[in-house]
Amino acid sequence: MGRILQYEKKYIGIYSGTLCILFAYMVLFFNEMKEDQLLILGISMIFFVFLLTIVLYHFKYFDRINIFITLKYINLFSLGILFYNENIFILVTASLCYIMICIELILTLFQEDITKRNRMFFFTFVPMIICSFVLWFAKDLNWIQLLFLIQFSALLFGIYKIIDLNGDEMREKIADGIKLWESSQHSNQELLSTQNEVKIAYQQMEKQKMDMEQTNKTLNRITSEMYIQNELLRYIGSTLELDQLMDLVTDSIIGAIGVDTCSLIIHNVEQDKYYFKTKTNYNVDIEQQLKNALSEGNLAKYFSEKNSHIDSYVNTSDYPFIQDRPVGSLIIIPLIRNNSIYGLLISEHASTGFFGETNLQFFQSIATQINIAVNNASLYTRMEEMATKDGLSGLYNRRHFQKMLVDLFNKIKEKGTMSVTMFDIDKFKNVNDTYGHLFGDEAIKMVSRIAQKYALLHGGFAGRYGGEEFVIVLPNIGLRDSVEIMKNMHNELKKEPLYYNRDRLVYINISIGVTAYPDFGTSAEDLLNRADNAMYYSKDHGRGKITVDDINLNE
Repeated sequence: MGRILQYEKKYIGIYSGTLCILFAYMVLFFNEMKEDQLLILGISMIFFVFLLTIVLYHFKYFDRINIFITLKYINLFSLGILFYNENIFILVTASLCYIMICIELILTLFQEDITKRNRMFFFTFVPMIICSFVLWFAKDLNWIQLLFLIQFSALLFGIYKIIDLNGDEMREKIADGIKLWESSQHSNQELLSTQNEVKIAYQQMEKQKMDMEQTNKTLNRITSEMYIQNELLRYIGSTLELDQLMDLVTDSIIGAIGVDTCSLIIHNVEQDKYYFKTKTNYNVDIEQQLKNALSEGNLAKYFSEKNSHIDSYVNTSDYPFIQDRPVGSLIIIPLIRNNSIYGLLISEHASTGFFGETNLQFFQSIATQINIAVNNASLYTRMEEMATKDGLSGLYNRRHFQKMLVDLFNKIKEKGTMSVTMFDIDKFKNVNDTYGHLFGDEAIKMVSRIAQKYALLHGGFAGRYGGEEFVIVLPNIGLRDSVEIMKNMHNELKKEPLYYNRDRLVYINISIGVTAYPDFGTSAEDLLNRADNAMYYSKDHGRGKITVDDINLNE
């Protein structure tokens, strides 16, 4: 039935053009035609049937052959009414449309058997003959019109024979083609059999190729993983810098494993400080996203669960730290030391299902090597601190402090400024004698904590110079500003209580001496001596006060 719709679509296009011309003719000569009621009836039926054809075509009613044939016969009857009109234009138009509908019926039923096709063709004469006889009795038709009917019938018959003969030739060619096709089937069977054998061999080769590619990928992955592990082991033995270690880990994983993003977070428990390192293929500040997630508590879950986390089908809304980048697979490995989590190793890939069991084993082995490196770095840091810092106060010891002071002085002596403040705890011997040495240690810790606070707050450093003596150095701060800072520190320290036996409050005081370069002093040692003299001036003149260096102070 698709062929009927195809022919009908072309017919509607051609027929609509013919009817447009007919409609234009009616508009121009309506006054001459309006008296001929039979003409008006015929033309009205033609237009009605055409509109009905368009509607039925649109709703695909032509899938039913009976509706299609019935509509065409109604159309032929409508045209037959106009056959004997005296108007030549109307007669020619009706004849052309009649021929066009007959051709459409013949072509539509061309594939039917010959008996049905011939019967259908002769039925195309019926509307013309019936209309002719009716008009003959209703009107006085002449023999010329009868001859026109005969001539027109002959024309239709000729058109049918031409189409039928052409169809016979086509059917013969099709039959010859079928015979040729059937004769080639036997040889084709052998060809198909050979083709199937080649196809099977090709499939086997493809499978072997895929297996080899998979094996090659596995070997490459294992080689890359071994390379990374060897690099980490070599690095662990050659350096103790945490930042460089984090750089190596993230660089190696993103380069060798092929992930899109690798992040490493390490928590320094002693300093309560987090270190972040991220390498990514995207132009996104992932490190800041991780910092935000940490501060908002969105990473707390992974810092509390000791099991590795793998998500092969990531929904980014589940991970607040994944923004502005495609992530299909995610793996999070906890870094564990002394049975507590101190860091996370995070890797991402845009594809789903990227991480598997083999990847998990690799990342866990990397985590183990990171643990070794971090432990070595922590041990080294503690040993270094023992060599540079005072064990009780946590401040720089005298030897290291003096080295730092000399380095700073050499750096700023040409056109810089710095201040040096020295102070000690008033009547510290009485404190030890009255409350004991353990309480005295607590006093030293409290003073050290406040001194360190003010030193770091203003970009300087503090040291324990002797038993109860302390020094603060503030670079790029002059004498006047330094005195104001020391006043604030002094006031805070005097108000800080120490508890003796949990129920008795004890307050301590300090004597302070302040000097500054380039106002005074010509060397680092000279500055220390002047600050020491100013401090002793405070002790000798009532204690608990600040003495500012003066040119006459040492005289």
